[in-house]
Amino acid sequence: MNKEAPQLSLEVDSSVGNLFDKSTLYTVAWPMGKLVDTIKEAGYRGIEWHPLRIVAGAQMNAGLICKDDKDAIVSLHQSYRSEKNLLEAWRHQNRALALMSYVLLPERVSSLQKLEKLQGVLGKALPIVLYPSNLGEESGTDRSFAEKIFQPTSEIMYRWDVRGVDDLIEESRKRGYDGLCLDLFLMREKDIEGFGLNPWQEILPQLLPYTKELQVSAGRGDIPQEHIDTYQELENLLTDKGDSELTEMLEVIRSSGWKGRVVTEIPGASLHEIRKKNGNFTSMKDLIEDHKKIVGNIQDILG
Repeated sequence: MNKEAPQLSLEVDSSVGNLFDKSTLYTVAWPMGKLVDTIKEAGYRGIEWHPLRIVAGAQMNAGLICKDDKDAIVSLHQSYRSEKNLLEAWRHQNRALALMSYVLLPERVSSLQKLEKLQGVLGKALPIVLYPSNLGEESGTDRSFAEKIFQPTSEIMYRWDVRGVDDLIEESRKRGYDGLCLDLFLMREKDIEGFGLNPWQEILPQLLPYTKELQVSAGRGDIPQEHIDTYQELENLLTDKGDSELTEMLEVIRSSGWKGRVVTEIPGASLHEIRKKNGNFTSMKDLIEDHKKIVGNIQDILG
């Protein structure tokens, strides 16, 4: 892994998951063209694709999409679903999320083959965000993806028994990763028995030279972290008013001169909650307008 900042222009991409959660399940029936048009209308360059079992996914897998829609897929993301059967999903502590994931996503390891095959349909190799494997699992680092990156978290550092950034990078290189996907929410998770990435003010500048993709995550009520006011951070991204740790992090990144792939992960349900709190009805048009504001504010901050 070379310690070099990626030389990419500042354009913002959308996780395909931004349009798929309990608040927007009707989008599972959307054709690929409508999905791409919606993402583009919201101001995004393209899509980071999760292997969703939806109409658009079936079209992609069969190659029944046009060149413009193929070009809109700019990166890939391994499935996060670890439950191997319906009973495991039913017993999950977040049952609703696990059951929805069971329906919409393939299991984590099996998703690698599907995503690799998808590259053939798209006619290009793409970068992929991988989940570091559990013992005995395939990691995906030997597959034909253009770039294999992972999200550093306290859990990963604990599992790998590494404490500092240098040790983290060295261990990831040994495991076949090409760099980092830095999730600005996940990197602030609480440390586990002294393993972690806190304080971010010290660690973030050390991680940026190895970072290929930046994930701007806000409104992450699906991952409880009481010390992070993730809904307030989302409101700040929507209004460009007030300060939050997230905006402070983006300002540090701007000051560093980092330029690379930026992807948002904003649950639709969280945008619904904010509008509901303010007494507003939420439609897909509203969500598009919200994402336009988010994209614009991220671009303004990162400059």
